[in-house]
Amino acid sequence: LLDYEFCEQLGGVDSMRERLGKEILLEELTHGVVIQVGPNAKLGDRNIKEDMSLYKRVNQVVCSLRTPEHLPLPGFNKIETLEWLKRFDE
Repeated sequence: LLDYEFCEQLGGVDSMRERLGKEILLEELTHGVVIQVGPNAKLGDRNIKEDMSLYKRVNQVVCSLRTPEHLPLPGFNKIETLEWLKRFDE
């Protein structure tokens, strides 16, 4: 989920939609957008070699918003959260 202010920092909704491509849903809501890759979320498990190519494309579009101030993901501390997010930079 991204509010419209963040979308503008990324070039606007139309630009984001074009860069994401047709395989990735970008749905506009009242206060921002939701980006959805497929019907079920994937965790990026490297052991089973999940195909994360669409997630990596989303990352290419939104990674400039990443800061060290991210709230930790459930079960992770801040450093682990940033390390997990970096796996989509590859």
